[in-house]
Amino acid sequence: MNHKGWIAMLRAREKTRGQAEQDRRAVVQVVLWCIVIAMHEVLGYGAKRLNEFGRQYNIAIDKYEAMTRAVGEEKAKRWVAEETGGLRFVLPADRAIRRQKDRERLAQKRMAADQAWTLAVVAWKEMGIGGKRAQAILDKTEEEYRWFLDWAKEGDEYGYERIRKAAEAILHEEMEVVEEPGDKPVFSDVMR
Repeated sequence: MNHKGWIAMLRAREKTRGQAEQDRRAVVQVVLWCIVIAMHEVLGYGAKRLNEFGRQYNIAIDKYEAMTRAVGEEKAKRWVAEETGGLRFVLPADRAIRRQKDRERLAQKRMAADQAWTLAVVAWKEMGIGGKRAQAILDKTEEEYRWFLDWAKEGDEYGYERIRKAAEAILHEEMEVVEEPGDKPVFSDVMR
């Protein structure tokens, strides 16, 4: 391979890494918005309790990161797995899986969603939420995510706007899309 070929290959690899990171951040953000909406729908939580969830979620992230530094990522992941018990959430596919690349992208998105929901469960435990109530929230989260995917068929930005407005209506405060649109859509075939 010549010099130009190596440069092209490295650029392609960087774009893939950039897209994977964009996908991860976008999925975490949308799943967390779906969790907030689900907590409101299932438990009737308003802004005050949902803000407490946000605080507990940030504490769970800090604890996970500290544990990762102290004992390593594998032990930190085991701790989170123990905290989640038998609860289950699988991120629905956002498009038909036709190629290996599609499978890999969905796997990356599911790993991001796993991080979001498992740390939410850790936060819920601190709030006294567990068992059937926690699973009911996760089931409703999946339903909300499917709604988001339906909206996102019109374009990622439209999907973000609809889910953001739903979260704002519950929290009674202005929300913003943290994930800035990248080169490619994350959830649909179009950005608009």
